[in-house]
Parts: sequence; structure tokens; C-alpha cells
Amino acid sequence: MQKPSEDHNTLLGSLRAVAAQYGDIHERAMFGCPGFFAGTAMVACVYGNLVVLKLPADRVTALLQTPGCSLFKPYDRAPMRQWLTFGAASPAFDALADLFNESVSFAQTPSLNRKRHAKAPTKR
Repeated sequence: MQKPSEDHNTLLGSLRAVAAQYGDIHERAMFGCPGFFAGTAMVACVYGNLVVLKLPADRVTALLQTPGCSLFKPYDRAPMRQWLTFGAASPAFDALADLFNESVSFAQTPSLNRKRHAKAPTKR
């Protein structure tokens, strides 16, 4: 990850301003990056000089057509299909408030994956 720059501060300030409009969003560090959470679900973070948002995979796929948008690849690992990343120069940055709202809504939607991890009844 790159060292924080002026872009990082601009992105973080913009993300904080958008997140402040939500009473149930809190900020905390995740892997050394400032992250924003709805309950325990991370909805966004600033990673170097990029904004990262968690969105439905089909929405991420559509947004990949926007200049400057790409899949999030933390620490150069495999891309994460539900995580979109972009910088301040991307047209997506102009829609940050709307995209953040989508991310919060997505985080608050009950996930089908949670059912998969439900504990099976135990025998007595």
C-alpha cells in the first residue's frame, strides 16, 4: 500500500462527510486503513489513494465500465467481486454520496450467506 498523500486526505475527508449523514455508521481502522461500518459490516474504506465500497457484484460489474473504477485487490491479492475501488479523478467520485448510500443499503440487507453459516442443531 502506498503512503497517504493529499489525495488520501481529500478522499478520507469526503468519505467522512458522506458518512456523517448516517447515524448508524461508525469509523474504525481495518488492516491499517480507515474503514466505515454499519454495525459489524464494513461498507467503505480508504485504501491508499482509493475509495473502496462494498456493493452487490452485479452493480460492481456495471460500474467497472466507468473510467477509473476497478475491482479491489488488497495487497495485490485476488480481486474481490463485491468491492469497487476508484480515485478522486474517476467520474464515480462525483457520485460518492449515492454509491455510499447503496453500500449502506447493501450492508443492511440480510445475506443469503449468513444462512449457510448457521449452526446445525446438535444432538443431546
